[in-house]
Amino acid sequence: VTVSMLCHAKFPMRIKSEWLRKRLLVKPPVLGRGYELKDPVYHTYKPGWGSVEIARAMIDLVREALRIGEIDRGIGRNDPRFQTKRYVVREGYKQQQQQEEEEKNEVNGEKEGDDNEEETKEDNDLPPPVDRLIFASETCLPITTLEEVEIALFGEIQERFDEQTAQEGNVPEEERKMQAAAEDEETSQGDEESVSEKEKDETAVVASQGDGVAERKPTNDQAKATRVERKKAPGVDQSWFNARNTPNNGYSRQLQWQKIHEAIPRQKIWKADQWIALTRSHAICIMEIDRDLPRELWTCFSQAKASDEMYFPTALALIGVIRKDPSVDIEEESPDIGDEVIRRRVTYADWSENARNPATFEKGVADLRRIAKLAREEGCLFTRKFAGSNMEQRTGEGTESTPDSNISFQEWEEIITGLGK
Repeated sequence: VTVSMLCHAKFPMRIKSEWLRKRLLVKPPVLGRGYELKDPVYHTYKPGWGSVEIARAMIDLVREALRIGEIDRGIGRNDPRFQTKRYVVREGYKQQQQQEEEEKNEVNGEKEGDDNEEETKEDNDLPPPVDRLIFASETCLPITTLEEVEIALFGEIQERFDEQTAQEGNVPEEERKMQAAAEDEETSQGDEESVSEKEKDETAVVASQGDGVAERKPTNDQAKATRVERKKAPGVDQSWFNARNTPNNGYSRQLQWQKIHEAIPRQKIWKADQWIALTRSHAICIMEIDRDLPRELWTCFSQAKASDEMYFPTALALIGVIRKDPSVDIEEESPDIGDEVIRRRVTYADWSENARNPATFEKGVADLRRIAKLAREEGCLFTRKFAGSNMEQRTGEGTESTPDSNISFQEWEEIITGLGK
């Protein structure tokens, strides 16, 4: 998978890491003297605790994430400080292969093409569109490997042997060519069949590349007979919301439910952890919801505390994606809050003290070893709140010192990979 990271910082100028500054939200580019672009201006609402500006920052993060993979025709399209490619922190297999091919062409000194070819090259140079969006904060630590995150969100890759295709491999070559020609003619007559053939070609390419899917290189007929699919499981191709549609205490009732504008029906108000996972389709629906409203939806939450917990699940409830199971009396007992969503925590937090904030873990490695096991058993991807969670990066560009509460990358890797065995 290709991974991108976008960050909205309360005080962007205080960030010392160039790696992180590169991925901060910025305002649209502005021309200066000599038709040169001015330096980027970081975008921040400087939100206070529980203010609606946190929800607005999350909305802007989603909007910007959906721009990744789109062709930019604006004035900043050729400036890497404004390009969405700057958000990419890990390229997927196809992108790595494409980059290697481009470098090979440059070494071979291939001649430049026409304008159309240059435009095509620009399109191919774009990162792929974002399919899943996950929110995290500076006190969060991942408690799964990237491979485990991919399986949780997209499903485990598995091979399926297509017996019919395998039998076709035993047909004489001449007869097989005639069958293929007839199939091609039928395929060209309908868009639906054309798409099906395209999908089959793509899966065959993945299998033949052996991208962690097959240990041995199959023959041509074997490759055609092996289909690579994603195993369906709870949470795959769904948005994750640890959501409820009734207040769970007096604070929630008085400062959240009762403070939301009356234009929103009470039965449509939902609350969830702000650390959520969104599918691309749900993210797009949320970004387009204002088109059908007389006012921007976030303004209905301006008086509510911690509206970032309310905005996204309520928005999906308004369009019918999130809904309460009418057959269950006690709301918490039902995991079903809609076919396209799952009631599941993305980030583990310890609320056992029943305090205003979750517990803070200050014992570094000792806490991570204990909490990561609990979080993984629940199916979470992250955990919080870790004090001084400045995890040293693989590149060595970590913090200057490592207090007892901090965790090095090597320590994290040893713990997490050990739990995954």
